[in-house]
Amino acid sequence: MSPFADLARRFEALIYFVLVAGAAYYLRAFFRSHQRLGGAVFGLERETIQAQRGTALAMLFLSAFVFAALYVFVHVLSPALEPATDRSRPTPAYVATLAGTPGPVLAPTLPTLSPAQLTQISLGTPLSTLPPTPAAVPGVLSCSNPQATLTTPAFGDSLAGPVEARGSANIADFAFYKLEISGPATDGNWQTLSAGSTPVSEGALGSWDTSLYTPGSYSFRLVVYDAAGAGPPPCVIPITIIAIPR
Repeated sequence: MSPFADLARRFEALIYFVLVAGAAYYLRAFFRSHQRLGGAVFGLERETIQAQRGTALAMLFLSAFVFAALYVFVHVLSPALEPATDRSRPTPAYVATLAGTPGPVLAPTLPTLSPAQLTQISLGTPLSTLPPTPAAVPGVLSCSNPQATLTTPAFGDSLAGPVEARGSANIADFAFYKLEISGPATDGNWQTLSAGSTPVSEGALGSWDTSLYTPGSYSFRLVVYDAAGAGPPPCVIPITIIAIPR
């Protein structure tokens, strides 16, 4: 907002009062001049009174114009000219260390699927019968916050095809969340898979296609931010992406 607009809005009521008082004064002067004009005899006297009446009428119209112009400026033009960011929620600050910090790279362990297991594969459904990834994962933070946690996929799941991530992202003063992956196909860096700006409680957080990534062991995480760009520790789990023989 410009300094002039801020000043006008701050003293809006006082300016209206002055304009109304001035309009009342000039309206009274106009009627008095009109009454005096009826009793004037000399031409010079009539010209003087007519000039006074004209001045009062002009000031009366000027007061009304300024009143209307101030109202339009403060309540119509000024809000329309304000940048959108002045009226919206502040954009959360991104935490660069979370986005660019290399994640843990796990040694690929490609399981071999039997024909019976292949017949049970449902794309996007974790293969719980496959050997899980080892529990000890360097750098993995626990998903201890129930308001920022993953329920699907689970720790050590093996995934194939499209996958839907489910869980909760509903911390205090919520701003947004994102799902990220790190592993062989990302050179150990965290890569964003999807993001959302609406809080989620025990629901769908996003979906992605594992077939776009080289099979192997990966780290998958949910990061939730508040309006200040902070948040709880990321929920990180190990997963294994497998290829389905064609």
